[in-house]
Amino acid sequence: MSRLYAPHVEADLLLAPVIITLPDICPNEPEAISALAAAGAGIIHVRKPYVEEDKLNGFIEQIPVNISSHITIHYRSDLAKRYGLGGIHDRLPELKRRTDKLRKSCSCHSWEEVYEAYGYADYVFLSPIFDSVSKLEYKAAFGTEYLKDKLYSSEPRPEVVALGGITEQNIVAAREMGFEGAAVLGSLWAVGNGIIDIDITVDRFMSLKEKWRKIK
Repeated sequence: MSRLYAPHVEADLLLAPVIITLPDICPNEPEAISALAAAGAGIIHVRKPYVEEDKLNGFIEQIPVNISSHITIHYRSDLAKRYGLGGIHDRLPELKRRTDKLRKSCSCHSWEEVYEAYGYADYVFLSPIFDSVSKLEYKAAFGTEYLKDKLYSSEPRPEVVALGGITEQNIVAAREMGFEGAAVLGSLWAVGNGIIDIDITVDRFMSLKEKWRKIK
């Protein structure tokens, strides 16, 4: 069956797992982001809900300009414009009012929300697909056959990125269901004493990317 969705995301950006940052800032996180971009990360979501504005500004200023287009920031379109970032992740009502050329995404928790985002979001996060790695109370909300039926439907929709519990063990299953992308957080970052182990984190990313692309 054919699938219809808004073809606005650059063709290669979803060939690797979408990365979501840790909620707080680690001292060597900009270097880790640079290493992940060099390893083939297409889209990196900066989601820092607990970080004060001045610290968030300082954090983004440390991200190399040459990878700014890879960065999607959550809810702060002012910072996206100031630093020339590639995308904005926001609530759908906000996206509906946007007229700029930023890459746009939002979070969905039902297929009704996915369909509503068509024409406004280039891609959406649908969650939770599997039991969350980082939030133990965050359990899978959809059945496999239901997801396959929706993902292979011909109804117009944005590209759908699986979020929630994505690991090396199930990322292929997400691809086989029909998701155009998969987002990783808990299974990616290796952190000890507040410092990211960049080598381990990059190794994890490379393994996830290899499995995701295996059946491309």
